[in-house]
Amino acid sequence: MYQRLELLGQGHFGFVWKELDTYTGRVYATKHIPLGRPGFNDNLDEARLLVASESRYTIRVFSASKSGDEFIIRTEFLPNGSLEKSCSTGPADLKNFYAWFPDICRGVAHLHDKGILHRDLKPANVLLDGAWTPKLGDFGLALVEGTNPDHGTHAYIPTLAPESDYVDSASGDIYALGCLAYRLLNGEHEWVRQLAHIATGNNPAAQLRAVSQSGNFPDREAWQPHVPPALRKVVSKALNVDASKRYASAADLCEAVEKTIPQFYWSFMADSDSWVGIPKTGHDKRIWQVAVRGDQVEVRRSINGGPFRRVKAGTRLAGDHPSYAISTVIHQIERSVVR
Repeated sequence: MYQRLELLGQGHFGFVWKELDTYTGRVYATKHIPLGRPGFNDNLDEARLLVASESRYTIRVFSASKSGDEFIIRTEFLPNGSLEKSCSTGPADLKNFYAWFPDICRGVAHLHDKGILHRDLKPANVLLDGAWTPKLGDFGLALVEGTNPDHGTHAYIPTLAPESDYVDSASGDIYALGCLAYRLLNGEHEWVRQLAHIATGNNPAAQLRAVSQSGNFPDREAWQPHVPPALRKVVSKALNVDASKRYASAADLCEAVEKTIPQFYWSFMADSDSWVGIPKTGHDKRIWQVAVRGDQVEVRRSINGGPFRRVKAGTRLAGDHPSYAISTVIHQIERSVVR
């Protein structure tokens, strides 16, 4: 007997409930999928593909069945929610990004090695377990590469690769990974702001597709100032409108991202209205704080947990946008220009 505890999510796929098995005490995330949805086939491909791709990078399936007019798929319950929840409050700090994104790429690489396309990669479909490790979920649009099933006409248009009306190749998943990285690094607010600006008029979906195909969504020039220039280039390559110029595989994208790990993990701290950089290794005892104060960019440093002290004269903005000035100073710190 199952007891519903909490509605975890809902959408065109149906509903996901947190459910308790009152006999065993085990908690599940249970997906209830209505039969007869336009654009979806009425079989259990989602559950089969989850089982076929099972690994430490994907959520675990416990059971799947038809009951009345719906499918029911019971999977493991992951207590820390989705990445969409994590980036809804602002950009992911770099420490979390470098902990999460390479594993997401490894998970997608594992799917592709099995001949499976996910086709719906976005923050809402990446879940975090009790140790904050990401796992891929929601295989409702997944398929075996090269097949042409009777489902898959739905797609999340903002992350849809420009070359196709639906994801039909591994390159489409890599483009979606680029979108996912962009959203994590810049925050959900920036993603939604750009969407609202573009998706207008009588046919917002067509307008969005046109802008995406021109390479102007997402905006490859709009970045949080603490995102390393090398990482910006990697994500932009994954987002190339020419599929042949993207990374050849998710494994290649993973490797490229890991080569960009900076000396300091930067994040924005709203309480002090500043960017703070903590060292990636325990050997470096410095913590940096960079902030705009008046018409200057102020740099402070803490050593061995001591108080923050100003270490250089403020850099005047001189007409520069504050984000550009902050980015320049952070880059100087990374290159050890500022010590």
